[in-house]
Amino acid sequence: MRKSLIFLGLVLIFWTGLGADLLTAYKKGEIKLVPEPDFGTKTIWDMLFNARYDKRIVFLPDGSFFRTAYRDGKVYKFNEKGDKVVEIGQKGQGPGDLNMPVFSDILDGKYLIVYEEGNRRLSQFGLDGKFIKTVKIESQGISMTAPLFSLIALQDNKVALVAQDQKSTFWIKLYRVLIKDIATGAEKDIASFTDEKPQSPIFIRADQFDGTVNIARVGKDKFLIAYSKSPEIALYSTSGEKLSSFDIAFERERITFDHLEYVMQPDKMEKEEREGYKKVIVANKDRIRLPEYHPYYLGLEVDPEDHILLYLNNLAKKTKDIALQAYSLDGKHLATIKINQNDYQLINPDSLCFYKNDLYATLEKKEGDGTQFLARIKIR
Repeated sequence: MRKSLIFLGLVLIFWTGLGADLLTAYKKGEIKLVPEPDFGTKTIWDMLFNARYDKRIVFLPDGSFFRTAYRDGKVYKFNEKGDKVVEIGQKGQGPGDLNMPVFSDILDGKYLIVYEEGNRRLSQFGLDGKFIKTVKIESQGISMTAPLFSLIALQDNKVALVAQDQKSTFWIKLYRVLIKDIATGAEKDIASFTDEKPQSPIFIRADQFDGTVNIARVGKDKFLIAYSKSPEIALYSTSGEKLSSFDIAFERERITFDHLEYVMQPDKMEKEEREGYKKVIVANKDRIRLPEYHPYYLGLEVDPEDHILLYLNNLAKKTKDIALQAYSLDGKHLATIKINQNDYQLINPDSLCFYKNDLYATLEKKEGDGTQFLARIKIR
């Protein structure tokens, strides 16, 4: 399942004084997660959303936002206080219905565009929730059995998509980035990437070792394309022209069987079960083939001030610590920032979402009952 990027109701406190910009806050080196107490208190977040699938939040200028609900087949709109105000769609295949919605974005400031994994199509709505039309994904050579991996709106009725080529196999995944015109249906190939797994007599699925193709909008007329197994981050115009690129300044780390043991054990697994997993892995080391290196990073985002944020790969360290690196658009490394989770556990750390000076994240209390909620965090 794709990894795209969100956050829930917290307050990040940086003792930098009022009015500090985001970069000043990043250079402090730490973000403390402190939930904003009055955000979303009327909303039962874990009843509406599944943390595994429902990661993406998209904002309107007034601070209201949309969030897809995979399980319910709906998109919910919330006001700036985190109160639900509108429900869009219902489970189904007909016009205006939604089946497993996973991505949404605001198109040209006037429309909500939604990708439905279950129906393999895009649905377009007005910002008031009124259905407009469905749009087929029909490019020559795109796999119609694999879902899209990402979607962002650009401008002038265009969206960028990350799709899988139909020539992909179990061991070799071919990814394509396309620009699609929602009005005409025309599509244009922009970039392609190959992710290859080593063929193995015993296959243990560990998606954390796979490469991901990341796209993120920059301002109104540019967007980024990056593949997590490559150091290159490239800037494109919304017409599909490559404008510039740079290589990030850190090295990948080698994958070891210790890392496999770490990612294969569920968090709440009992000690005996954990040891059982390790025994299976150790007993079959000669028959299991692992990729040579970890991806450079886990995910990519662009904040409201056009800093590129990379969510660092913590698997090589076998830790749950979360850190980001901030870069300028010309490739200058600006800061490394640790997320201090305090009394909370961050769910899906690759899904941070920024709006103005706020950070949104899904959290649960470390000593709580497992209830997950969306938090808003002030960055000061």
